[in-house]
Amino acid sequence: MRRIITLSCLAFIAVVAFAAQKRIMVNTSEEFIKALGSNREVVVCNEDGLLLTPAIEKMARNKELKMFDYSTDGLQTGIMYDQDTDGIGLYISGIKNLTITSNVKGDRRSIEVTPRYVNVLTFVNCENIKLTDLLLGHTKDGYCSNGVVGFSKCKDISIDNCGLFGCGTEGIELRQSSHFTMTDSEIFRCSYYIMHIIGSSD
Repeated sequence: MRRIITLSCLAFIAVVAFAAQKRIMVNTSEEFIKALGSNREVVVCNEDGLLLTPAIEKMARNKELKMFDYSTDGLQTGIMYDQDTDGIGLYISGIKNLTITSNVKGDRRSIEVTPRYVNVLTFVNCENIKLTDLLLGHTKDGYCSNGVVGFSKCKDISIDNCGLFGCGTEGIELRQSSHFTMTDSEIFRCSYYIMHIIGSSD
């Protein structure tokens, strides 16, 4: 009996430790990128929102971000970038327990990118990702080959009170991912699809 109680206590401590998040308030795109990581709640405070592209370009030039390496099959950990047809996009890989939200509950803060051929945010091999009270999209209309938010080999994804808008080909791409929920949110102005689901479940 004593052994069972001890194991239960250890399991409870592990769950509490996993759930603990460091709260980081951000006002600029560079602060936002640097704040991303495991066990974080990143809170966007800027009422005008964030345009990520100039910060990604600057940090890539200064080698503060490394390029995402597809040959690792998504097993890298960290914040990276990848080059596409008309610009570079942000990749978040191997991260657990991350929330991105607004500083005012119910009041959406925007996160945008300029290139039309990149996702606003791409998550790879991530777990327990929550996006709440956000407006995510591209600054330019037109046609493109990517979406607004992409998840590859991720699980436990939650999108709540968010707006996802084009010109992304689709609002969401789920690739080999599981346990996805989306509530009180809209997908609009995307070129072709609401979402694209490949090899995913739940």
